[in-house]
Amino acid sequence: RIKGLSSLHHWLNDVDKIQFPRGLQDGDIVDGQYRRANNEWYKGTIISSRPDDTMHTIRYDDGDIDNGMTQLHIRPFQNHQVGDIVEAAGRGDTFYTAKITRIRKNKKIDVMYQNGVMDYSLEESQLRRFDVHYKVGDVVKARFRGRSHEWFWATITKVLYDTNGTDTIKRYDVHYDDDEVDYSLNEKCIKLM
Repeated sequence: RIKGLSSLHHWLNDVDKIQFPRGLQDGDIVDGQYRRANNEWYKGTIISSRPDDTMHTIRYDDGDIDNGMTQLHIRPFQNHQVGDIVEAAGRGDTFYTAKITRIRKNKKIDVMYQNGVMDYSLEESQLRRFDVHYKVGDVVKARFRGRSHEWFWATITKVLYDTNGTDTIKRYDVHYDDDEVDYSLNEKCIKLM
C-alpha cells in the first residue's frame, strides 16, 4: 500500500478530470470509488439509481456492490493508457503502485512497479486506478503559462475547485522558484517531482 506520494514523483502523469456530460443512467460503465474511501477506483456498471439522480448503486466487475454512491464517488470509465499510474496485483492479492508500460493487442497490460520489477500480460481486473491530489505547499514542477515544454520548480499556493460544488480539483496557482507566478494552471501542467 502507498504510505506517501514522494516515492512516485518521477512517474506521475496528470489526468484531466472528466465530468459526466449528462446524468448517470442505469447501464453506464463507470469507475466507482470503492466504499467511498481511499483512492481505490474500480470499473463497474450502474445497476440502479434514485429517481432524482442523486444516488446510484454500482456492481463492480468482481461482483461487489456499492449502494448510495453520489457523483462525487463516480466518474466515467476510461480505458487505461500507457503511462497511467495504477495499483497492480500481478503476483497475488496485494496491490502495489505501478506504471503501465504497454497495452497489448489482446488488451493484456504490462506494468513496471516502483522497484523496477516488471509484470506482463495482466488482466484489467488485476489493476485499480490511483489518483493524485495536489495540495497547497506541494513542491512540483510546472509548465510556465501552461505553454512551455520545459518544467520548472514551483510551489502550489492555491487550489481551485470546480464550480458545481464537488471536491474535484481543476486548477492550481503556483509560485516558481524564480519568483514568477502562474494562476489557474490545469492539472496537465503540473507534476510532483
